[in-house]
This record gives sequence, C-alpha cells and structure tokens, in this order.
Amino acid sequence: MAKIVSTLPSKRETKQKLSIVQTELKALRDEEVRRDAELEIREKQFQLLLQSIFDLKSTLMEDEEDDVVILEDQESLSAERQEEQNRTDGNSKATGVDVEAMDTSTE
Repeated sequence: MAKIVSTLPSKRETKQKLSIVQTELKALRDEEVRRDAELEIREKQFQLLLQSIFDLKSTLMEDEEDDVVILEDQESLSAERQEEQNRTDGNSKATGVDVEAMDTSTE
C-alpha cells in the first residue's frame, strides 16, 4: 500500500490542480453565457433583417402596383386628350374649309 500511496500526487498538489480545473470550468461557463447572449442578439438581428427585407419587398410590390395604376391613368388621360385634340382638329379643319370657301368666293 505504501508503494501505491507514494506513486500518487500529494493532497496539496491535487487541491491545486482541482482549484485550477474549477477556475477553468468557471471561465468556460462564463464564456458559454457570454456566447449564448451574443447568439441571442445575433438571432434577433437576423430576424429583424429578414423582417426588413420582407417589408421592403412588400413596399416595392405596392410601388409597382401604384406605378401600373398611374401608367394606366396616364394612358387613359393621354387617350382622352388625343381624342379631344382630334375633335378640336376636326372642328378646325371643318371651319377652315368653310373659311377657305368663303375666301375663294369673295375673290
């Protein structure tokens, strides 16, 4: 038994090693808590990024829909103006023909 006891480290050395291991364990646990907190923050940031992307995509889609409506309104307004212009031009030509006819008859 004395041979076995003499091969083992002393109680003081064992306590020192145990103290070092406990200190390392505490540091690792503190590191784990810090990393978990950082991971939680990153997860929240990622969720915020995804939500922002979704909102931006929705806004762009709404803007495109609004642009289509505006273009349709502009096209219909342009068509209405063109029709009005054609009517006005038609009346002017008709009046112009009468005026020319009058001018020829007076000469």
